[in-house]
Amino acid sequence: MIERELSQSTFKEKESERLSALFKKTDRPDVFLEIEKTLYESGFSLANENMIAEVLNTQNILCRSESFEKVIDVLTLGKDINITNENDEANMCIMASGIGLKTAMIEGFAGKEVAFKVKVVITFKKDHLIDAKPLDHHSRLWDTKRETAEVSLKGRGKIVKDDIVMVSMRFPIQYFPHTFLTEREQEDLDEEKISFVVRHYLPKTMQQTLQ
Repeated sequence: MIERELSQSTFKEKESERLSALFKKTDRPDVFLEIEKTLYESGFSLANENMIAEVLNTQNILCRSESFEKVIDVLTLGKDINITNENDEANMCIMASGIGLKTAMIEGFAGKEVAFKVKVVITFKKDHLIDAKPLDHHSRLWDTKRETAEVSLKGRGKIVKDDIVMVSMRFPIQYFPHTFLTEREQEDLDEEKISFVVRHYLPKTMQQTLQ
């Protein structure tokens, strides 16, 4: 029994690295399927448009671009995401009816651990943050990117798994199974108007309350 538990723990600890390695080793669309399988096993599943709209219009939740591996670790291992913000810079956004999510997706990063191929934004409750303050008005961001500054916050603290309301992932179109594209996405692809696909995942327990 103990050996089985250790084996399962070891597998989980390597899950984020295993998924990251897939992006480095292959350009096949089944990478997406592997990620979705892990999310499902962690209690998250694909959200429909109505559920997404509900989240986007929820007050008092925040979002931020986050490391792919850290997100997988918090979902599979329950490993908290710690936010220190030593440089006292913008590192999260208010939701603002979806403007904050869009900003985090655009301004955020896709890390080298996934060969810069997938960008992740998490939406979360601020229950375990120490603080989350608006940007000072002398911040350079107000001059360079005012729209970004308006929805940005400087936060510290941690995010635990139960805080996470939604996980959003942006995939380059070539890493996404075309059989899973919506009709509109397929049309845009045919007309070469689309480069990325975004999918949103909510806790299955939360989805039950939204149905």
